[in-house]
Amino acid sequence: MPKTKKPAGEPFVNLHTHSFYSILEATASPLQILEKAKSLDCPAVALADTGMGHGLVEFFEKSEQVEGVKPILGAEIFVAKDSRFERRAGVDGHEGYLVLLAGNETGYKNLIRILSLAALEGFYYRPRADWELLEKYRDGLIVLTGATGGLIGKMLHEFGEKKAEAIFKKTQETDKTNRED
Repeated sequence: MPKTKKPAGEPFVNLHTHSFYSILEATASPLQILEKAKSLDCPAVALADTGMGHGLVEFFEKSEQVEGVKPILGAEIFVAKDSRFERRAGVDGHEGYLVLLAGNETGYKNLIRILSLAALEGFYYRPRADWELLEKYRDGLIVLTGATGGLIGKMLHEFGEKKAEAIFKKTQETDKTNRED
């Protein structure tokens, strides 16, 4: 990996990092991500691979080798337009995503449930969850909106501000239980 200057000021925590388990999106191994975070004095780093959790166990186990960097387990999950069971040509399979991070052990178990059901029941071009799954298994999860290709950015670009705001409010409701503690 290329050398990078250590940032000055407040510590930085990347909450949306891909490893080589995100096919064609990254080349770093979970260990390399942790080592890079340590070299930059990051107190933590999140692994949020695309649609799957294949690297989460390795990431957690390798974190024991890298002192001072807390692993945050997560995933980038695509959200079906309507239902994860729908498979409509030209409509489904082009969804935006949300980033889900496990805030605790319950969140990790719920993240794995969502990823498993997205792959088993919602696969259409890629694993997809829906709002039913996100609401049912929201406990312990922290929901991030993602980048411009994320669900809200995509809604804003394709359908305008009102649709994006409605989806944002839905996302807030999914994340709500974790903010009331």
